[in-house]
Amino acid sequence: MIEFARLPRGQRLTAYGSRQALQALEAAERCLGYFIPASRSFRRFRQVGDWLISEDLLLNRLRPFGRRSSHADPDVPIIPLQGTFSALRLWLSAPRIESCSSAVAVLLRSRLRAFYGGPEPMTLWIALGPLDGQDLHRAHFAREQFGGTPGVRVPRIINADLESQPPYILEEAVTGRPFGLSSDWSLVSEQLLPALFAYYSRSGVEQQPAATLYDRQHLFKAVAGLLDEKDQSVQPFLEEVEAWLAFGELTVPVALGHGDLAKSNLMVGGDRTLFVLDWERCNTQPLAADLIKLLQQHPPLRSSVDHWLSCVTDTHRGLPPSAQIRLAALAKLATYTAWQTPTDRGALAQSSRAQKAKKARVWLRFAWSLASG
Repeated sequence: MIEFARLPRGQRLTAYGSRQALQALEAAERCLGYFIPASRSFRRFRQVGDWLISEDLLLNRLRPFGRRSSHADPDVPIIPLQGTFSALRLWLSAPRIESCSSAVAVLLRSRLRAFYGGPEPMTLWIALGPLDGQDLHRAHFAREQFGGTPGVRVPRIINADLESQPPYILEEAVTGRPFGLSSDWSLVSEQLLPALFAYYSRSGVEQQPAATLYDRQHLFKAVAGLLDEKDQSVQPFLEEVEAWLAFGELTVPVALGHGDLAKSNLMVGGDRTLFVLDWERCNTQPLAADLIKLLQQHPPLRSSVDHWLSCVTDTHRGLPPSAQIRLAALAKLATYTAWQTPTDRGALAQSSRAQKAKKARVWLRFAWSLASG
């Protein structure tokens, strides 16, 4: 067992600031020295939002004609680099931070993620703050249940200690290209959805009352006034949703889901293998809620999602798949409506509210399309 408790009190992975996080990361790297080679020199990082990106990685993106050094860029997934222009903008404007960490990118949120370069890229997941490790336990269990199916994979676990304080998972950092080509969506309907529903079955699908999972008063209060109630299709839609939740016997299928299924957490390998990344938000939820982000990003998936949901829906008491999708969309919209009544006037809070408002508008359009469709 790795004794993280021996770290200095101020470096126990509880701070969300970039400097404190890097100090904690350096200490964790020393503990994991068998897997992660120590860095003997300072590395410069640039900070952008929740990310720290090494200057080595930025320079590699700025190399002319796309010729990149293989040892400096392990194709770290999900970093906010869309191309040469974004790398140049970060190089010119982002604040610089120095560290002895060997990471090429670090994500600063409620979890700390570090992507490592070298011949064997690795990702270190660490549970931060007062967490008891249940999040990583669920993530570890979900990865094992998902297993391997032809054409779909999760990153391989290299080492894990879920009993240490804080617990951690060290996994391979998948290389490939970001998911996003129009042809990639066929991989979702043909490979990912069958693999996901096989995983749901292995982890255990339960039928639970929709009225218990979705709070009717909270849901309608949160979205009140957002949908255009003058539109003739909206009012019947809302009345139908209220009827589903008023009758407490109607059920929806529930299982341990990924928690953040979106195209940003998918990567396509060289052999068209689809990698499912970022399992650290997995939780037990309605299956429609687990799939709703993918459906919002690519509405033509609707028929495939309907088919697979119908396979696990209770024949007699279950809500039809279309109703499950509508409820999940409204619930997601409700999570972004807090920006309407801000209580904190700080600059960070204002930025967060603006981001939530933008996401709320996206989900509003999607929920409205379900109402009108």
